[in-house]
Amino acid sequence: MYLYEIPQAYKTILDNADPETGEIDYEALDMLEDSLHSKADAYAKIIRSLSAQSAAVESEIERLEALKTANDNKVARLKENLLKAMESMDDEKFKTDLFSFSIRQASSQPLEIDETQEIPVKWCKTTVTPDKARIKEALKKGEKLGFAKLGERKQFLMIR
Repeated sequence: MYLYEIPQAYKTILDNADPETGEIDYEALDMLEDSLHSKADAYAKIIRSLSAQSAAVESEIERLEALKTANDNKVARLKENLLKAMESMDDEKFKTDLFSFSIRQASSQPLEIDETQEIPVKWCKTTVTPDKARIKEALKKGEKLGFAKLGERKQFLMIR
């Protein structure tokens, strides 16, 4: 029996109770409960396995991001070393059997901002985001806010 069939079977057993005595097929209910418990164990094993896989993937992502950063830094250092060597020899453009090399001027000028100076507001971008913690506190205190309301608390499954 599939998990989604168990609630319907439970409802059927309750609906088929003896109308005169109200007696229910307790043996069928026990089997259904055992089936639910068995399915719950199987689901918990799958949930744990998938959670472990997600943690391993997250760890691998962090490792690969660190490797990417290290490789990007090495590339920048190697390019800078080659640039300095070419500049020191006044060799701005040459070809080899495999590659072509040339020193070029960047198309745009980098912006340098003096962090010690205060920047006028007209030169700043401002992002407005709702302060959810303050809004929630206000609603809990009974304030009526037309743009927000407290939702229903959801149930969640805890597996230990």
